[in-house]
Amino acid sequence: MSLNKYSFIAKNWNDYISQGDDYEKIHQFWLNNFNKLGAPNNSYSSWQSWYVDKKRNSWGGKHKGPVEVLNEMRSAISGPTIFEDKPLSSVDSLGKSNDSAGRLNQKLIGVKPGASLKGIDKRLVNIANMMGQYAEKMNFPKPIITSGVRNPKRQVIAMARNWKKLGSGTEKSRQYLLNLYGDDDMASNIDNIFRAHSDQKGNVSLAGIDKAEDYIKTKKPNASPHLSGRGLDFRLTENIYDIIGHVMQNGYIPFKLVKESDHAHIQVS
Repeated sequence: MSLNKYSFIAKNWNDYISQGDDYEKIHQFWLNNFNKLGAPNNSYSSWQSWYVDKKRNSWGGKHKGPVEVLNEMRSAISGPTIFEDKPLSSVDSLGKSNDSAGRLNQKLIGVKPGASLKGIDKRLVNIANMMGQYAEKMNFPKPIITSGVRNPKRQVIAMARNWKKLGSGTEKSRQYLLNLYGDDDMASNIDNIFRAHSDQKGNVSLAGIDKAEDYIKTKKPNASPHLSGRGLDFRLTENIYDIIGHVMQNGYIPFKLVKESDHAHIQVS
């Protein structure tokens, strides 16, 4: 998908990244590197200003596709950036260099660009490696990690996206929040924040994202395993639940499985 007018009538980041994974990559890069790009803050409006300035002054008045835009953003920063599509071993060292059990085997496990594994619990790395070994043995598709460690803002954005998908303010969307954390107080508070800061289509505003983020930081800092590096999400590839079930029964590390509508979530205590 090419960048188009729709990107500039989006009211918030949720509306913007709903256009696809490439747009979410831009979003995550901007959140991590906006100050290096000369922006005053990481808001959607600041990103728009950066893009429009580039379009007018550097790109001859023409739009660029999301992959080109991401490359432009990277090239504008001297030195290494926080978000790069590099092999895990060169970005996140998990365990000691001689501890092969603490490193993800990316020949057997895929990682979605933008999924951070920095600070992930080593037990999850070992579980993922066992999943990859079993998938290869059975000739199943390679398991793909779609999400690992999230900061509070990324966690809230993911919640807001799923809350919208499930009806934005309906009992079903509230139940999603309750099932996610098993905390009625938190589910009610987040649901109320999203309701108060969303439009008729269920898009949560940046103010709502910020308010929910502040609530999690101050009231529920350990609410999600993703915040503490104890959770991994996997794409619903063919046989993924067979793979996870085998490792649960035959592996040596206890963990919990949660079946979400669009991914499989595992976590350790």
